[in-house]
Amino acid sequence: VVGKPTSGRASFVEHFVVLLDRLAAGCFDDYHVAVSKVTLDQKKHQAVMDQMKAHSDQEKQRTEDFHRTLQEQARGYEMQMSMLHAENEELKAQLDKSKDQKKLQEAAQVAAQLKELTEQHRKIVEEYERLHGLVEVFNKTSEHGIKVAFQGITPGKFLA
Repeated sequence: VVGKPTSGRASFVEHFVVLLDRLAAGCFDDYHVAVSKVTLDQKKHQAVMDQMKAHSDQEKQRTEDFHRTLQEQARGYEMQMSMLHAENEELKAQLDKSKDQKKLQEAAQVAAQLKELTEQHRKIVEEYERLHGLVEVFNKTSEHGIKVAFQGITPGKFLA
């Protein structure tokens, strides 16, 4: 009955009801706008949270991948270290063997030099004995020759 002119109290009530109706509609609209805004903010917040979670999951995956890669590299390095250690041990054994062979070669060389020196010493001793024998023969021969040469010579004959 809003369109009809009324008087007095009915008119006031009618206007009051219209005013309340408008206020209620405005409040409902404001409430609806506020609820829509809150819902929109919640959706935005949820979208941001979803993005952050997705980014966090990506970072977590990247970290796990990096960790796995580091573990694989560490295993590779451990294998290399093990191989290098084995090679080092083999080279030490070869070096020790080489040192032993070198010592044997040096010992063989010393033995050969000793044998050669022994042979030279034997030859020198033989030559010494031969020369000593010659000197003895010469001395005996000289002594005998002198005796023969001076046989019959007396000191008087010698001085005359």
